[in-house]
Amino acid sequence: MKKIIIFTILSMIGVGGIAQNYYKDGTQVCSNGITYDVKLNPITMHLNNKANALIYGTWTFLNGTKIESDEDEDYLNTNIEFDENSFKEALRKTFTKAEFDKLHAVDEIKFTIYCVIDNNLKISELVFNMSIYEDPIFLQIPPAKYALLEKNIKKYVKIEANEYAKKFKYMHATKFVDFSKIQIDYGTTSPGVYVKPVS
Repeated sequence: MKKIIIFTILSMIGVGGIAQNYYKDGTQVCSNGITYDVKLNPITMHLNNKANALIYGTWTFLNGTKIESDEDEDYLNTNIEFDENSFKEALRKTFTKAEFDKLHAVDEIKFTIYCVIDNNLKISELVFNMSIYEDPIFLQIPPAKYALLEKNIKKYVKIEANEYAKKFKYMHATKFVDFSKIQIDYGTTSPGVYVKPVS
């Protein structure tokens, strides 16, 4: 009888863990050395790395001055693009195939990443913004996954830009993500594992 009671309690704890609410508006969540400020309403969720210092700033020239308006010619002439293959690699390094298959079922753009890009074309800061009204799946992703995704984006994603980008110390760009249109080849072997050729 005692075994049955203990098993029942453990089962309840397990279910509670699966269904737990990771995010509450106005709070912070921490994982893998990253602390996120959470903004949450019935429509969207916003995760901002507490360490971010430039994310709400504006484009900054190499000498430290900032653009005065959206009509600045250097700003208008700068072209920034996210390399798709390296972005896929960041996703592949973050999510298992089963996890990504669930994200792949999300139609249209429901996930955006707002980035600060430095003069070396590296992503130095970022913010996640998700539409959760029709796709609460983003609420089910634990903070550890978002922290890992941020680290992998900064590590793997390559930025392509024209000559005008060299005039800036910091630039801002937004990556709009439509998971339903992203195809990732997970293959049959783990990355970096040597497979002996069949003779």
